[in-house]
Amino acid sequence: MDFKGRDILSLFEFTRRDIEKVFKVADKLEPVVKKRTRITILKDKVLGTLFFQPSTRTRLSFESAMLRLGGAVTGFADAKVSRAGDKFQESIADTARVIENYVDAVAIRHFQDGIAAEFAEHATIPVINGGDGQNEHPTQGLLDLITIKKELGRINGIDIIMIGDMIEERAIHSLLYGLAKFDDVKVHLVSPNNQRLPQAYKKNLNELNLKYDEGNSIYGLVENADVIYSDGIKTSKEGAITPDQYIVDAKKLVKAKRDMIVMHPLPRLDELSEDVDSTPHARYFKETMYGVIARMAVLTLVFGREEKL
Repeated sequence: MDFKGRDILSLFEFTRRDIEKVFKVADKLEPVVKKRTRITILKDKVLGTLFFQPSTRTRLSFESAMLRLGGAVTGFADAKVSRAGDKFQESIADTARVIENYVDAVAIRHFQDGIAAEFAEHATIPVINGGDGQNEHPTQGLLDLITIKKELGRINGIDIIMIGDMIEERAIHSLLYGLAKFDDVKVHLVSPNNQRLPQAYKKNLNELNLKYDEGNSIYGLVENADVIYSDGIKTSKEGAITPDQYIVDAKKLVKAKRDMIVMHPLPRLDELSEDVDSTPHARYFKETMYGVIARMAVLTLVFGREEKL
């Protein structure tokens, strides 16, 4: 993929070479974040953040990423303050045609599937999908891949448990597409039977030759895992107590590999116990730091400025 001027809508369309290019740029940008400094490679650019759905990490990390690259940011964090979300219900097509006159790229989040792609159809500037409905969240997938690579030193050959609602969790969908581009990755999808991965995603994963199995408990899987990726099942998000077989807590990690890491896109409910925070396995807060680095890398690439690093 030639990143310059391109939309970032799905990790399904990424090649391994594309992902490794993001890794390479992220490596160069990591010191900027860790030293809490700024550079100026995007000083002439403005990013629009259009968040029709609530966000903490994605919106603020996009804004932080753009600011650390020397650029500017404008946008909104609530659909109700836009004409697309109030009584006018302005169409996405009209919104795209207007917004492209104000900014040089857009990061958009929406509660409906496919809106990022629809926005991109009508805009002439790069559009980055910040999460669309139950579909995908590609920059979350990239930051998760960076976290695994940085913390384990590899992605090839890992054994990963993914716990969550496989129907609705767009972060899981994107990470699966990313993992499929690497070698000998073994995935265990853990969810209730009524929250299994939809056939459309299975078809795509089979096409990409990703090895995965499905189950309804993490018991018996933890001992061999390199990564546990917890994202919460639908029950917990509807206010009910999460059944024990889907909960990650310190007790279940006693027999885990020393270097096994626990990840979560956050926010968490009871599916990830706070007693994991003090274990050497916790990486979910560090994951948020990698989120800024990943989005800095994506912005650098879509603006074609990687040669300036």
